[in-house]
Amino acid sequence: MSTKKRVVSAALAAAVGVSLLCGFGFAKKDYVYQQFETAEPVTSVTVKDASANVTIQAADTDHITVRYAALPDEEPLYDLSVQDGRLVVEARDDVDVDTTDDGGPALVRVRIEGHSIDPTPDRELTVTLPDKQYEQLEAGLAVGTLKVEGVDAKTLSVAAAAGEAEVSGVQAEQLELSSAAGKVILRDTWAQKAEVAAAAGSLQLEGVEADELSVSSAVGGASLKQVTAGDLEIGSVLGNIQLEDVWADSYTKAGIILHTSGQIQKR
Repeated sequence: MSTKKRVVSAALAAAVGVSLLCGFGFAKKDYVYQQFETAEPVTSVTVKDASANVTIQAADTDHITVRYAALPDEEPLYDLSVQDGRLVVEARDDVDVDTTDDGGPALVRVRIEGHSIDPTPDRELTVTLPDKQYEQLEAGLAVGTLKVEGVDAKTLSVAAAAGEAEVSGVQAEQLELSSAAGKVILRDTWAQKAEVAAAAGSLQLEGVEADELSVSSAVGGASLKQVTAGDLEIGSVLGNIQLEDVWADSYTKAGIILHTSGQIQKR
């Protein structure tokens, strides 16, 4: 899929994400914490949430811990299961966050039925995983912040519809990171192939190394610092690009880039 097509697709996805921000107001709540633990062997992880601040992290532990905030006497908020080596943590709200795009980058499609989403959630969900390599990790969020820290996965897909998506300290063969309306951060990461996209928001990459790296935005700027790539592709419909200590074997750009500061050096 070309950068131009990715950027246009991201712009369409932004309309969905931005629409989630209209007309909601919620008072801060007093939460209690629920916890789920399992020592069952897991090779892949799926986390899907509607409205929360989600952290998925690797730690020096031999078991999985899922901890989340809930209101007193509230019904369980998540369906949690381990089947055939896959851990699934999925919100019971009728919200579907689709993080794939026909083999292309992880642009976001959201389906909501009869559900109001808090545009500034303070509810927390933390998933702590043993520090090892996973076959696949997929995380999707409608509204809030989504962070993945220190995970080693062959395939890593992280997508937020309206909010911040951040990946740091990870290793992946295939990495897809995106937000429809919000900030996207990728730092201290190695990937064989990485695709980073934002529709309406900023992109920030720092300390990133990849054999193939695609960076695309529809509306918003992109900052690349201490980035090394074999093939580097940058696309933008309307935005500025800041480059600092960026190296690549080959470089292509697409779309309309209003201003570029810095330069890409030959590796």
